[in-house]
Amino acid sequence: MFQIVNFYKFVNLTELERLREELKVVMIDTGVRGTIILADEGFNAMLCGKEVEINAFLPQAKRILGCELACKSSFHEEAPLRKIDVKIKPEIVTLKQSVDISLGEGTHVGVERWNELISDPETVVLDSFSFSKGRALRISGTAPREAQGKLTEFSDELRAYTVNGQPMFSKVTTPSSVLRGPDGVSWNMELELAKGESE
Repeated sequence: MFQIVNFYKFVNLTELERLREELKVVMIDTGVRGTIILADEGFNAMLCGKEVEINAFLPQAKRILGCELACKSSFHEEAPLRKIDVKIKPEIVTLKQSVDISLGEGTHVGVERWNELISDPETVVLDSFSFSKGRALRISGTAPREAQGKLTEFSDELRAYTVNGQPMFSKVTTPSSVLRGPDGVSWNMELELAKGESE
C-alpha cells in the first residue's frame, strides 16, 4: 500500500538551489517519489511512498523548509508517481504576475466577532479547496440560506476574472448547494484553469 501526500504553502523562500538539493537528497534517501515545486513565494508538493518512507521524509522536509506542513493524504495499491523531481519555478501557481504574499495576511477575528460575521446573511464562507491535475480546482463552503444569490454572483465574478486580458478559468460550474440545518446551505463549485494559466 502506498501513501500519497500533497502539501503547499505560500511563504517567502530563499536559497532555492540549496533547498532543492537538500530535498532531493532526502527523497532519494527515504525512497519517496514525486515532484516538489519551489519558488520565492513558497512550495507545492505531490509525493508518494510506503507509509514508513513518507513518515521518514516529512520531518526532514519540515526542517529543510523551516515551517509546518499541512498534508493531505490518501492511499493506493500502486505507486502513482515514479520519478524524483524538485523544480525551481517562478511561481507555485501560475498567475503570470508578481504576488506579495504579505498582502494575504488578514486581521484576526475573535470568536464573538466570527460568530457575528458568519451569521450575517451577506456572508459566504469558503471552507476548503483542493487542486488536482495541475488545472482542476474544487472549492466548497457554507452560507446562510438568504445568501445563495451571492454564490451565483461569486461564480459570475470568477468566470469574468482575467489575467493579462485572458480569462483565468476555462470552466466555472454553477454552484451546487444542499440545505444544512434550518438556516444554512453547504455549497461547492468546480473550476478549471485556462490552459495558459496551468502551464
